[in-house]
Amino acid sequence: MPKLIKPKAIIYGLTLYLTFLSSFSEYPMYLVLSTITFCITTFVAISTWSMFGFVVSTQSDNEKVIYEIKLILVSLLLYTAASLIDLI
Repeated sequence: MPKLIKPKAIIYGLTLYLTFLSSFSEYPMYLVLSTITFCITTFVAISTWSMFGFVVSTQSDNEKVIYEIKLILVSLLLYTAASLIDLI
C-alpha cells in the first residue's frame, strides 16, 4: 500500500509557505493559486522520483547501468555541493 502522506512533501510545503507564501495570507486568491501550484509540483516531483526508482530496480541486474547511474548521481551531488559553497 503506497503511503499517502509523504514526510518530504510536508516539510517542503512548510518550508515553502513559511519562506515565501506567508506574505500572501492577506490575498486568499494568491494563496489558493500558490497552493495548487505547490500540489502539482509536488505530485510531479514524487512521480518522477518513483518512476526513476522503478527503472533502476528493473535494471538492477545490469552492472553497467548501475555503475552509470551511480556515476551520474555522484556527479550531481558534487555539483550541488560545489554550487552551494560558491565554487561554481
